[in-house]
Amino acid sequence: MEGNMFKYFLPNYLATNISNLVVSENPQLVKSKDKIRYGLEWMISGMNQIILVSLLVWPLGILPETTMGLLSGALLRMFSGGAHFKGYYSCLILSTLQIIFLTLICVQYTEVLSSYKIPFILLLLISFLITVQKAPVLHKKKHLFTRKGTLKLKMKAVTTFILCMGLSVFLPQAMMYCVWSALIFQGLTLTDFWGKSVLILDAFIYKITLKGLH
Repeated sequence: MEGNMFKYFLPNYLATNISNLVVSENPQLVKSKDKIRYGLEWMISGMNQIILVSLLVWPLGILPETTMGLLSGALLRMFSGGAHFKGYYSCLILSTLQIIFLTLICVQYTEVLSSYKIPFILLLLISFLITVQKAPVLHKKKHLFTRKGTLKLKMKAVTTFILCMGLSVFLPQAMMYCVWSALIFQGLTLTDFWGKSVLILDAFIYKITLKGLH
């Protein structure tokens, strides 16, 4: 019963039901149903993460920096895709911890990071090249996009990366490093190494969860 209750809060469940309602009221959109569901799922998932992250970092006084990093990473991920955990709540919790951890480092160690700006820029360049080569990594969403649509996503991902990088230099240093960290990490999620790491961690989480249930 508890598992069934939680499913009502899943972005996929909500997006599917909303897209069904939209199509039933607008039959002319039936061919776009999957894309509508995909867009809604991304929006709902994004909103959930923004709310959760905001609540957690508010007492720490790092909300502006966290928001900047979160939005940069989420905007790039919308176009570039990337490996993620099978379970929604695992993905939500671990990505939230990652965002907060990166932000704390950028805020607490701004001066130290400034001493290593060149290595930081090199990591950004590597992440950019990965994005150019690998994006979009769609996994289960591949069937929603034609070859032309996939190329458009790649161009949008590359453009988003460049815009975020360009705008970040006008921000306070701590915020700038938050944006850079988000872009670097998002580039990492496109790699085969990250994809395999996620599979291993996913299996581990499933195993300990199964033991907990028994």
